[in-house]
Amino acid sequence: MRLNKYFLMSAVLIATVVPSMLDSQTPASTAKPQTGKNWIAYVGTYTTAAGKGIYSYHYNPATGAMTSMAVAATTVSPSFMVVSPNGKFLYAVNEAKRFNGRTNSGSVTAFKINHETGALDELNILPSLGADPCHLAIDHTGRWLIVANYTGGNLAVIPLHADGSLDITTRMYQHTGASGVDPARQEAPHVHSVYFSNDDKFLYSSDLGQDTVYIYAFDTITGKLVEHGTAKTAPGAGPRHLAFSPDRKFAYGVNELSATVTAYHANAVQATLEPFESLSTLPADFTGAKSGAEIAMSANGRFLYASNRGHDSIATFRVSPTDGKLTAAGYTPTRGKTPRFFTLDPAGTHLIAANQDSDSLAIFTVNQQTGALTPVGDTLSVPNPASVVFARIQ
Repeated sequence: MRLNKYFLMSAVLIATVVPSMLDSQTPASTAKPQTGKNWIAYVGTYTTAAGKGIYSYHYNPATGAMTSMAVAATTVSPSFMVVSPNGKFLYAVNEAKRFNGRTNSGSVTAFKINHETGALDELNILPSLGADPCHLAIDHTGRWLIVANYTGGNLAVIPLHADGSLDITTRMYQHTGASGVDPARQEAPHVHSVYFSNDDKFLYSSDLGQDTVYIYAFDTITGKLVEHGTAKTAPGAGPRHLAFSPDRKFAYGVNELSATVTAYHANAVQATLEPFESLSTLPADFTGAKSGAEIAMSANGRFLYASNRGHDSIATFRVSPTDGKLTAAGYTPTRGKTPRFFTLDPAGTHLIAANQDSDSLAIFTVNQQTGALTPVGDTLSVPNPASVVFARIQ
């Protein structure tokens, strides 16, 4: 599908060779929840204040208990992380505007997971080729890592070596143009997230600055991206993150600026998204500052969750199994300020919310029949938490 004249994109391919230095969540699928007690939870933090990097915890999905282990790695603002499909490696963005003297670029760090201690052993670090990298996606083979650079307004494709390290040859794809509906936030392209299709043949990428979700065809041999199509949100919505239904028939995008969820009919074979409804993530009587942040779907596909900054809550929606339509089912306070991120645990039994501005993690049980969230214990003290991922102890 060709972009209209207001949203022209230059699919510029840049190959760069950068010296390697040893200094520094795909959407819901049909995979079944993974139970068991042997899990490590890694929490990425912003290091512009008190955060030191990535913290590790023993995690028990049966109870939701998180027991602090240590600072697993000291690294700059790892605001988003992914674990490799084989569970051996962890990759983190370093959300910054400058890296090693290079302007307009953050970085990405590769770590090897020590499954005995929970420590993260740094493998290497490379520039992300765009400022403020904020999201990652790894393909199902563990050969390719895609980086979303928010301020840079571009995507970077990084090959991965068998030992988990980042390859020095990176391809960059630049978005151009902006919707301008919100002059302060949509003055330029702002790539906010990236997701692989289940077969790795396509990549979905939300651009907040353009009110557009891009769909790319992905060459699993060369790592090349080719524009395949787009899906538009309402003007000024500011698309941020996506979640897919287990059968991949529907997709749901949380919009940061409008604090709404857009529902899409999804065709996995043709890789198309067609919007069919949009709902607010906030109560009708709320008049304060609003900002949508994270979105996730339950493993059974019956419930959708979205976080609200400002209202400081998780919105719960019931999902119709026939037409994918949403029904608001309530709002749960996150017991803290600014829930930038949340995730469902590997068993699907608990939800962990990262309250960035109150330095805390809040844990909730998930009712499998109603989708209701119930607080568990006290909140955990973590400085400026921004992301949580899980790795099985081997």
